[in-house]
Amino acid sequence: MMVDVVNPYGKLNKLREQYPYASFFHHFTDIKNIQSILEHGNLYSRIKCEELRIPISDSASHQIIDDTETYKKEFVRLNFRPLTPMQYHIEGFVPVGRRWKDAHCPIPVFLLFDSMSLLKKIEIQFSEGNFAAPGSKPVEKRHFEDLPFEEIYSTGLFHSSAPSEKFHRQAEVLFKDSLPLTSLKYIVCRSRAEHRMLQYKLQQNGLEEWSSKVLLSPTMKLFYSQRLFVKEVFLADNYAYISFNTSLTKHRVSFRIENTITSEVYIDSFNYSRDSIVEIKNSFFHMGDFHIVIEIDGINAYESEIKIN
Repeated sequence: MMVDVVNPYGKLNKLREQYPYASFFHHFTDIKNIQSILEHGNLYSRIKCEELRIPISDSASHQIIDDTETYKKEFVRLNFRPLTPMQYHIEGFVPVGRRWKDAHCPIPVFLLFDSMSLLKKIEIQFSEGNFAAPGSKPVEKRHFEDLPFEEIYSTGLFHSSAPSEKFHRQAEVLFKDSLPLTSLKYIVCRSRAEHRMLQYKLQQNGLEEWSSKVLLSPTMKLFYSQRLFVKEVFLADNYAYISFNTSLTKHRVSFRIENTITSEVYIDSFNYSRDSIVEIKNSFFHMGDFHIVIEIDGINAYESEIKIN
C-alpha cells in the first residue's frame, strides 16, 4: 500500500522564501500582558489562564468570546501573519463608544516565534481562517501543505473574486493549553516610546533577561499605526518634547512628570488635536531624574524614567 509522504518542512521553507512573514508565527497582545507571559514562561489558553488564576488584559470582543465554542478556548492561538482584519479593528487608542464590538488593544506588542521550530512540534494544529468563526475546525499537522497560503499571505485590498480571503488572512496556529517561550525570537514594539516603556517595565519587574529580544518594529510592517499613540518622549535642560502619531479622533491626553530627587511635579492635560508634537519650555526640566506618565483617555500610554544631566 502506497503512503503519501508529508513534508511540511519543505513547504515551510518554500513559504519563507516567498513570503517574509512566514519566518515567524505571530502573537498579538496588549503591553499589559507581556509581564505575566514572561514571568510564566508560557502562553496559556484562555481556559488555562482561568484555571491558574492568571489575569488577562482582554483585547478581544466579549461578544465574540461569549459566542466562541468552549473547546476553542482551550487553545493558544497564533497567527500566520500580522495585519489581520481583527488587528485592524482593535489596534491603537479608540475612545469608549467608538470601539469595534468593545474590543480594544491600545498598545499592541507582537511576540514572534520561529515558525520552523514550532512546526516541528507534534502537537501543532492549524485553522484555515479565524478559529473563533462558526464552523472553523482544527486542522492536523499532516494537512499543513494544503492550507490556502496564497490567500493567508495576501496583501492589499480584498479581491471580489476571492470572498474567502478575509477569513483566510486570519488563519491560526494552534496549541492545546499552553506554548512554552523556547521558540520566541523577538518581542516587537510599535514606537520608540513604547519600546522604552516596555524595557522600563521589564527592569522594574526583574525581567531584564528578556530585554535583548525587545525590538522596534523591523523593516517588515507589523502594525497598522493608524490611530493615536506616543511615538517619542525626550527631555533636556528646560525642554520637553512629546511626539504623537497623528489621529483625526479627539482624545483626552494628560501627563505627569515628577522630579524624583526633589519630588516636584509638572502636570498638564489637553484635548488632542491634529498637531502631532507637544513642546514644553520650562525651567522645571533641569538636572535630575524624571518619572513620566502619559495617559490617553485615562489609559496609561507611556511610562518611563529619563535623566537630565
